[in-house]
Amino acid sequence: MEFTAQNAKRLLCIDVFRGLTIFFMIMVNNAGDGRYVYWPLEHASWNGLTPTDLVFPFFLFIAGASIYFALSRRKAEGTQINALYWTILRRGLTIILIGIVLHSIPDYNDSKIFTWERFFTYMRFPGVLQRIGLVYIIVSTLFLKLDMKALKYIAFSCLLGYYLLMRFVPVPGVGPANFEPALNLESWLDRVVLGTNHLYQNTFFWDPEGLLSTLPAIGTGILGLLTGQVLKADWDNKNKLQYMLKNGAIYLVLGILAWIFLMPSNKNLWSSTFVLITAGLANILLSGFFYLIDIRKSTSWTGPFVFYGMNSILVYILAEFMEVFLSFIRLPGENGRSTGLFHWIFQYVFYPVFPSPYFASMVWSFTYALLFLPLVWFFYKRRFFLKV
Repeated sequence: MEFTAQNAKRLLCIDVFRGLTIFFMIMVNNAGDGRYVYWPLEHASWNGLTPTDLVFPFFLFIAGASIYFALSRRKAEGTQINALYWTILRRGLTIILIGIVLHSIPDYNDSKIFTWERFFTYMRFPGVLQRIGLVYIIVSTLFLKLDMKALKYIAFSCLLGYYLLMRFVPVPGVGPANFEPALNLESWLDRVVLGTNHLYQNTFFWDPEGLLSTLPAIGTGILGLLTGQVLKADWDNKNKLQYMLKNGAIYLVLGILAWIFLMPSNKNLWSSTFVLITAGLANILLSGFFYLIDIRKSTSWTGPFVFYGMNSILVYILAEFMEVFLSFIRLPGENGRSTGLFHWIFQYVFYPVFPSPYFASMVWSFTYALLFLPLVWFFYKRRFFLKV
């Protein structure tokens, strides 16, 4: 997300990191055919970690770093802080509302059974943008009220507290604490508070962006905020690089050890080990970008990622909406049945060209993500950046 203040000093590595993340997010969300997907482009079915599982925590991590760049000067000046709280609340709630609306737009198949009663009965409350908006509100508010030392304690308290709750608190109506799908404490709380109709539509029994798992997600945002502090500090670049690499290695080692002995890495539960491992990898990857781009000044390849990164909220909305829109453009398919343009292109343009349906599906998802490049380039040249 683009949360950086208009006049804040920018670091190109942050925009590139965000742009690469949003590009990969569009790819993995829009496979040509969901039956043919290489395992790195799929989420782990439950416990485990794939490259695709890194996308959302990386997005949240870099949003936390951007919060520091956007708000640190305002916090230091101490002016109009109360007005800033309202701005944060408005932005966060707008992001949440956009997420709910995007999830609620019916595609071609859903439109056949659409009614307003069904619309409100099965509206999904949690989601990707909803979690980002909520974490943005909480982390930004905590940053304005507390010092960085207190934020470190809060981050690791979130991770430890979540682990203790998930590991030791019995699940009402189920039994002992556990990490199993639909049987764990996080899933139970979602069903009680939100109701099964308003959860992830593929399960109705649990949600990958549920209520309780927002606690460790706050930890992800704060760890990103701490990295933002390092990047903006008045330090020598070599010291910044060493500090980020050291933190990344510490998080990664702690996360792996915790995965082995305490709690599995699980994106759906946003487990504490998942937070540490992904924050460690995010620090290491961002360190690499910082070295190449902001220290070595290797920028000839960064343009497309900057275009995506500086308009990330716009391209995310367009990508989600476009797939739905293309489902209403019907063309003749197999056995005389019509098919949406998105899947028609894969089936009749990409699938026949490549020997493997998996490779064809990957190439189409890459092409779909690339389709937005001319648009974000045009907006970048016109200095138009969609903010909320």
